[in-house]
Formats: sequence, C-alpha cells, structure tokens
Amino acid sequence: MKGRRKMNAIDKLIEKIKEMNNPTVLGLDPGYEKLPNCIKEKYPKNIKGACDAILEFNKALIDAIYDIIPAVKVNIAFYEMFGLEGIKVFEEQVHLVDKDPCVLAFLPVGGDTVLDGLQRHHKPGGPQLL
Repeated sequence: MKGRRKMNAIDKLIEKIKEMNNPTVLGLDPGYEKLPNCIKEKYPKNIKGACDAILEFNKALIDAIYDIIPAVKVNIAFYEMFGLEGIKVFEEQVHLVDKDPCVLAFLPVGGDTVLDGLQRHHKPGGPQLL
C-alpha cells in the first residue's frame, strides 16, 4: 500500500494494548530463590539446573498470559548472572514469545552486545523487538 508506513514495535504495542484493553506488561526478571519449590526440586542444584527451572517457570507464565497481556519485558541482567546457560535461556525465551500478540521488550543492562546479536538473528514474523 503506497503512502502507508510500516508499523513499528511501539505502534504494535499501542495497538495491542487498545485491542486487549490491557496495558499490562509481564516482566520476566527471574530470581531462582523465588521459584516455587515444586519446580526447583526437579532440577540439580547447579547453574544448568537453575536455568532449566527458570525456563520451565517462565514457559508456564508465557503460556498462561500470551493471549491476555500484550507485552513481555525481559531484563537480560537476570540471565547474564548465570553465564552462558543464562544467555541460552534468555534466547529460548525470546523464541517462546513468538506468539502473536506479544511484543517483546528487552531491558539491556551494562551494554547491549547480546541484544545486538539476538536482533541480528531475529527471525522475520517473530516477536517485535523494542
């Protein structure tokens, strides 16, 4: 359509807020110590186990809200503290939010090299990256 500009992530977010009549954003700022014991006890007490528990919990949250909350905010600092395993969980969560209507917002802390990399590898048609 000539003359019509492409919708950016902010436009999409505003549209979804109006459509869902809900300005809520789900913040995925995982703290292992805050996870329910029923999830933590399934995994070994090491970095990989903590990351697997976080991923299970966040998957359940995303599945529960993706059709009623228009946006998910991910604070990468909560994942970086787990090293490479945490970054893997972060990346997997980016792909989990590959369900319309979610808009994904990153909150980079201390630089955005991981964010830059994810944006370069972001698949077309996936979540909108802010």
